[in-house]
Amino acid sequence: MKRYAIICFILILLFFCSCGNRNVPKNHYSAELNADEETKIDVSVQDLSAEAIESGVVSIEDQTVGKRMDLPQEEEIFFEDEHHLYRFHAVMSRYVIVTYEDGRTESVSDALWNGRIKIRDLDAFGIRYSAEEKDTSADGLTIIDETKTREIALAEAIEVFYEDDEYEYLFSCIKSHYVTVIYPDGNQENVAEALAAGRIRITDLDRFEIEYFTEEKHRNPSLLSIEDQSVAEITKDTPELFYEDESFRYYLPEGLADQILVTYTDGTSESVEAALGSGRISTLDLDQFEISYTRIEKYMAVMQRDGKEEFPLPDEARQTVEEILSGQEWIDTVPNCRSDIILSTGLGYLDYHTDCGTFTYLPNMTCCTVSEEERLQLLELFSSVILIP
Repeated sequence: MKRYAIICFILILLFFCSCGNRNVPKNHYSAELNADEETKIDVSVQDLSAEAIESGVVSIEDQTVGKRMDLPQEEEIFFEDEHHLYRFHAVMSRYVIVTYEDGRTESVSDALWNGRIKIRDLDAFGIRYSAEEKDTSADGLTIIDETKTREIALAEAIEVFYEDDEYEYLFSCIKSHYVTVIYPDGNQENVAEALAAGRIRITDLDRFEIEYFTEEKHRNPSLLSIEDQSVAEITKDTPELFYEDESFRYYLPEGLADQILVTYTDGTSESVEAALGSGRISTLDLDQFEISYTRIEKYMAVMQRDGKEEFPLPDEARQTVEEILSGQEWIDTVPNCRSDIILSTGLGYLDYHTDCGTFTYLPNMTCCTVSEEERLQLLELFSSVILIP
């Protein structure tokens, strides 16, 4: 009898093992719990979206499975598109992890919002969620780009108006203050404020056809470290220009640039100035390694003394003004003449009197007077963007 019972047990065990090895049709996922209650998913590339394949998705894993976790039990909206809201049964999106071929990971919500996966990829990996159709007709939200309907002089520089963990979102000029979000109750704010507060998402800009572009946040695989090797603290207040690009100038305390060493994974190293100049690193790498510097925008605008609106100078005009100012001798005095326009720069405001050609920098109580030829040249430049009284 005992022998018969053992044989029956073996037959039952073999039956369940054979059931576990049966093939599952394509476009369906198979979930098999092992002794540790972990889920193994066998996913075909054909089951994944083009976005997931291009991003190199290896897995999407619900790390709450088989674990006792104290999760808030209210439903969580982890993603939405134009027609649906997608929810988890608990607040758990940060525990649903997407892993990529290069070892990077991020939450499923970030991966969806950044466009690296689609909802169908959750189905492929057996992630449970619910979808609810939403009524977009009652949205009431409006986003308008005022630069499309009225003539506005805009600074010709790239503007980062929002960023997330992986991307920066940019306008081709400084215009976020003129891209306005209007809510159903009549309140309004600019797009940068609305995004930062979480009241709108980037997809809302797409819905209202607001033009922008994205750049993936910088990662430099050849870079090992950027290190400030100065023995003593640099106490000089004089800023020293160590790099500039199309939009900004970058300054360090005088003498510090020579003490910042860039080291690469191949063992070579060079100064930060040489590395930036050769293009082997960017200022984003300095941010990554927490190197402090001062960034001054290459920006100039003029305004009438009693006016409220700045009128940006085109790049060519700005460069001409910079050349004229760089050749002046500043003296410690404040002139008696009264300025009629104000020049706005990345470093502050300069008062300017068009009749005598005198610039005054009030914070330092200094001034300079340009030559007559330069005065006429400046008058022509300023008159092209502003009405001179």
